[in-house]
Amino acid sequence: MDGGELDQLAHRYFVKGLADSTHRAYQSAQRRYLKFCETENVRTVASTKTTLCKFASSLAREKLKHGTIKSYLSGIRFLHISEGEGDPFSKPMHRLGYTLRGIRRCEAEAGEKSRERLPISPAILRKIKGVWDPTADNPDSHVVGSMLPGFLLLLAGWRDDGPKRLRL
Repeated sequence: MDGGELDQLAHRYFVKGLADSTHRAYQSAQRRYLKFCETENVRTVASTKTTLCKFASSLAREKLKHGTIKSYLSGIRFLHISEGEGDPFSKPMHRLGYTLRGIRRCEAEAGEKSRERLPISPAILRKIKGVWDPTADNPDSHVVGSMLPGFLLLLAGWRDDGPKRLRL
């Protein structure tokens, strides 16, 4: 085997080091990163900590989730390694770590605010009572039977003018 064949074989093994689905995910991340670098007019490989923080922030601004952003950064890591630049994450990247943590916290805060919970109204409870058979011997009936009193107590206890008797 000559040097060229060994290079091809080594490249083949390198590529096979990741599953095809991982390659597809990384390619998506890399396309987005290359577009980001072009827009921001920064180098595509040998990325700086600042560039990676900005890239992660731009993904968060586009509403990508923390986990997806971390996967994208793995794709960028693979891009650097495959281009012979080495692992950009081999040195501590505290700034990027804090940036990712901040993205995760902002996501959690936004999730708490955006999770609108619909109330269980007396009308819904009446419907539940209408179909619930306390004598039925099935697991669903037992679940509803154990939850219904709790809902009734919560509903009655959360009235502005204090607890009242709820008529179903």
